[in-house]
Amino acid sequence: WAFPMERYCGFLKKAITSHCFPWAQLDNHTIYLAQIAQCVLSIISIKQSHLNVLNTKPNVLTSRL
Repeated sequence: WAFPMERYCGFLKKAITSHCFPWAQLDNHTIYLAQIAQCVLSIISIKQSHLNVLNTKPNVLTSRL
């Protein structure tokens, strides 16, 4: 578990550019990463639901029988 934690701390370390308000920048950076993650997840779910709609269309040849 050490490598993922070190990687996350490395991301946070890069986010601090001001020594006067480091906590505010950490908060903003963490919120930004969470928002990006939510956007990616919503795009993935939209694509999956779109594929499900395409797969559930009735076949024209079998519906006429």
